[in-house]
Amino acid sequence: MIRQISLASYLAVTLTALTACSSSTSGGTATDGGAGGGATGTYAAKCNLACAPVKSCSTQDPSKCEADCSTATEGLTAACAQCITENSHWNGTYCANGSKCSIGSDCFGACTPADESCLGYSIAKASESPCATVCK
Repeated sequence: MIRQISLASYLAVTLTALTACSSSTSGGTATDGGAGGGATGTYAAKCNLACAPVKSCSTQDPSKCEADCSTATEGLTAACAQCITENSHWNGTYCANGSKCSIGSDCFGACTPADESCLGYSIAKASESPCATVCK
């Protein structure tokens, strides 16, 4: 069984480690989609984590999400990039214990396998809530 931790907790630990380390993170390119992640740039590790497909989106290729995340965080302060990656995620529904659940949100109503879907990903914007105040 895989142990799950909250994305915010993992990102906080990752940010602390990245801040303490002066060397850059290396990963795959945005187009290779290979092991090691597809994001490049200053916040590549955070983008790879934010774009890791979960639940009903687990079969999706994360490389475009990673590239979009890297573009969105390039040149930002650490706090702003942290907000962007913490609020970027896959969207969709999945079944858990017979209930229909939204990825990263609450469960509601009855669910069958036909109810599961992946609706793509969302990259938070520095100019929009909840990151606008952190990113000014």
